[in-house]
Amino acid sequence: MVSSSSSSFFQRAHVLLSLLLLPTLTFANDTLPLYTDGGGHPVSSPYNYQRVGTNGPLLLQDFYLIDTLSHFVRERIPERLVHAKGSGAHGYFQVTRDISNITMAAPFSEGIGAKVPLSMRFSTVAGEAGSPDTNRDPRGFAIKMRTSKGIWDWVFNNTPVFFVRDPTKFPLFIHSQKRDPQTNLRNPTIQWDYWSQNQESIYQVMILFSDRGTPFSWAQMHGWGGHTYKWVSRKFKSQYPHPIFVAFIPLAPFPQFF
Repeated sequence: MVSSSSSSFFQRAHVLLSLLLLPTLTFANDTLPLYTDGGGHPVSSPYNYQRVGTNGPLLLQDFYLIDTLSHFVRERIPERLVHAKGSGAHGYFQVTRDISNITMAAPFSEGIGAKVPLSMRFSTVAGEAGSPDTNRDPRGFAIKMRTSKGIWDWVFNNTPVFFVRDPTKFPLFIHSQKRDPQTNLRNPTIQWDYWSQNQESIYQVMILFSDRGTPFSWAQMHGWGGHTYKWVSRKFKSQYPHPIFVAFIPLAPFPQFF
């Protein structure tokens, strides 16, 4: 049996140890350590939790406990299903030709020389983290222009067509290009089964197995938008352009070493 003096000693020791091990995320007035939750609210005792009585069940009303556990189970963010592996670049877009007669959108309608910052992300389609850059695979890129009217997001692929047209076919198509869930390996039989049974894919397959399927660098490929846009001029006249990004550097594939 533990005496009351021993019990109080262990309680004081536990409190002292808790203070010594108290994680510190922020500092108030640069002097006093302050622990906060995910929303930035101060937490006085991060190791305490609410329960019914001394040995009862935990309470879901304990926001800090639920917040801590929810952060824990979401620490590992799974990679995206397509375009998982990519590279980023920052730069600018500058207008070199006046097209204000067909669109009022910034920056195209702001005159020759108008410049806006942008960010781009280049990626393979079926590639995953750790996949080689030499894979025969379509490439794509996303553009984020920071214009005076707001942020403009564009998405492009390096081929003028795609494997499927119907949106309901897209999930099945991606499954055929990814790893077989039974073996965790890429399965070319499944890939070719899908392409052969969906004959609208033939044109894209022919492009994929040309030099366009293995561009040597991100700078050596063109870009096509997946849709035709409706642009409206200041006179409210509509045009339907299909923008294409054309590379300045001549297109070239990865060299063949065998």
